[in-house]
Amino acid sequence: MNNLIVGTPRSGTYNLYNSIVANPNQKGLSEPFFNNGVFDTQGHITFKKFKSLISETNFCVKTISIQFPSDIDSSKYIEYYEELFSFFDNVILLDRKDTKDHFESYCNLVTKVKQDRTRHVNDFYTFTDDMITIDEIDSFVHSKIILHRVAQEFNKEVFYYEDLYLDNTQDTYKKMNLNYTKASAKFLDSNQKYRRDSSKKTLI
Repeated sequence: MNNLIVGTPRSGTYNLYNSIVANPNQKGLSEPFFNNGVFDTQGHITFKKFKSLISETNFCVKTISIQFPSDIDSSKYIEYYEELFSFFDNVILLDRKDTKDHFESYCNLVTKVKQDRTRHVNDFYTFTDDMITIDEIDSFVHSKIILHRVAQEFNKEVFYYEDLYLDNTQDTYKKMNLNYTKASAKFLDSNQKYRRDSSKKTLI
């Protein structure tokens, strides 16, 4: 089965993707349109090139809702997602419920990208106003707007980080039409998350 993961930045797409491609005979492509910008920019490859990279079976692609191929007009994202979805048997949309925690985690990601540091490491900054620009805030908001508009347009359920990693991991994973295995389980463990907030007993 071919799986497509589309999420907002810092919504848990990284570990979800790894939980799928960790299984035997599963291939994957992670954020093919990421170009080391922050974040609402066109990628380096065209949609035609992207389609040539997708294998016929057992393939997983992970992308962020505001990342687009270089030859796609991002203002026409509904048409783009309609064609993108057609290549996949299973489409998973992922976001976060707690917008405050989500935004703080996003700011941390932006800071790491600006410093050309590894995006997926277990450290965290104390947020200050100079960490992020207005354009970067707009990108965060835009990523959520696009994801939920696409969900509405194509009648897709939006899944949430909190359910997948904190509350009902196995049930949520199965609702995503995924097979929960030992290989996938290690990437869904809450200890994999970036920061633990002991005062609220949640993960960021």
